[in-house]
Amino acid sequence: MKRILLLVLLVGLGLARTAQAGGGFAIPEMGVRAAGMANAFTAIADDPSANWYNPAGIAFQERAIILGADLIMPKTSYEGGGGSYGMKQQSFFVPHHYGVFPLSGRFTLGFGINAPFGLSTDWTNSGAPFAQPAAGADSVTFSQVEGLQLNLNGAWRATDALAVAVGVDYFDLRKVALDNALVAIHGQGHGWGGNLAVLWRSDTFALGASYRSRIRIKINGSARGLPGLGAGSGLVGVVGGASTTITLPDMLDVGAAWRLGPYTLSTTLGWMNWKTFDRIVIHFAPSSLNVATGTQKIVPENWKAVWDFRFGVNWHYDERYEARAGVVFQKTPVNSYDLSPRLPDADRFVFAIGLSRNWQASSLDFAYLFVRNVPRTISGDRVALYNGRYKTRVHLIAAAWRWRF
Repeated sequence: MKRILLLVLLVGLGLARTAQAGGGFAIPEMGVRAAGMANAFTAIADDPSANWYNPAGIAFQERAIILGADLIMPKTSYEGGGGSYGMKQQSFFVPHHYGVFPLSGRFTLGFGINAPFGLSTDWTNSGAPFAQPAAGADSVTFSQVEGLQLNLNGAWRATDALAVAVGVDYFDLRKVALDNALVAIHGQGHGWGGNLAVLWRSDTFALGASYRSRIRIKINGSARGLPGLGAGSGLVGVVGGASTTITLPDMLDVGAAWRLGPYTLSTTLGWMNWKTFDRIVIHFAPSSLNVATGTQKIVPENWKAVWDFRFGVNWHYDERYEARAGVVFQKTPVNSYDLSPRLPDADRFVFAIGLSRNWQASSLDFAYLFVRNVPRTISGDRVALYNGRYKTRVHLIAAAWRWRF
């Protein structure tokens, strides 16, 4: 068992590269069976990924682990300033590993290792007007938020039908980058949060709810002068200290599920409090680089809290095979005045399908999702260079191995 847990941790640490796939910079696809139902999983929560979707669900499960990951392939383009430009195309692996361990009596422990928040956008060599040194401090080149979350949960089965859970979350924000054409700003940090959940279920109907707290992360790092400052400035390569704070949003999911013979229908209403991302305040330590950066930079964000609606269906064809599908509509938290090419977010539709092959003690799960952002035209941005038309498409392929022992 110790070797299994060590393997899970090492795989998670090795794969924790992230990319935008959900609203804001959230990545909600943290379980393959759930992803195949467009994450309408709050009232189902019947595999170890319940540690993320609804930890109360682990109280009804046998001992098991999941090793899984997503392959995320985004494509973003921009039309404006008299031309069309494409963001650098990248592919990203995102891990999600879970375990469930029943104890004596009605208590169950569970753990999760995943990366539910992340972002990587690279306009550096795109030729876009906002990526040029002439754009100054408002220029946008490379952005990154890369982290790994560790979650420990305890669940109590109060009755045969009702369970509650409580957990603690640790988020290791391993890499943060907010580069422009003049200065590269990198850092890292960590923070703590918690979660609560409840699940009630009968043979044909289930209700569930899961809440996760916000996580405030203090980020410490450095700022480094880039060639865009000019060779004659004497600042190229100069390094100074930099720090900021990011608060990951609290979130609430409420769901219901109905079992109709071999079919299970499920809905989830999700709320994410992106009001926590109201602005980025970067503090620069005293150095000669302050000539270019000043001592503080404030970037307004003014994101808002948003809801999404998810619907999914699971078809239990026989003991060996399950198929599933789902759809979700997500509102963007980003307003048109403060939108930045760092995250040109928009309302989106997500279409999902999934398949499982089950054996006596294990299973393989697969899912494919297509994310279509509604094309967004901005004409009144606070930074005129950001005005234009943004388009984003994302293909996501996920796979997981589940083992009951």
